[in-house]
This record gives sequence, C-alpha cells and structure tokens, in this order.
Amino acid sequence: MDKDKINTELDQQIENLAYLKSLADEYLDNEDIKPIEYLNIVAGLYKLKFDLLKIKWKV
Repeated sequence: MDKDKINTELDQQIENLAYLKSLADEYLDNEDIKPIEYLNIVAGLYKLKFDLLKIKWKV
C-alpha cells in the first residue's frame, strides 16, 4: 500500500470513531447506558483515535 492510500484509510477509520462516539452520546441522552459505561466507551474510542493518529504521523 502506498502512503496516500494508508492515510486515506486512517482518515476513514478516524471518521468512523467520531460516528461511534455520536452513537454513544445518543445512548447516554436516551439513558440506555450508565454514565460510567459511557465514559469507558468514550475513553476507549479516544485511545483508538490517538493510536491511529500515531500511526498516521509515522507514515
């Protein structure tokens, strides 16, 4: 894979994480999950985003 293709794929995955966070926000607003569960989900999503950005910076 070339550098541009990798960066495009990483950007797509980062956008997917933003979508997943919006779903978690929606579940919290509807009280379908507890606040601590929400925080755990969001923390995991931000960790994944940070890991993807680290990979992107190395490419």
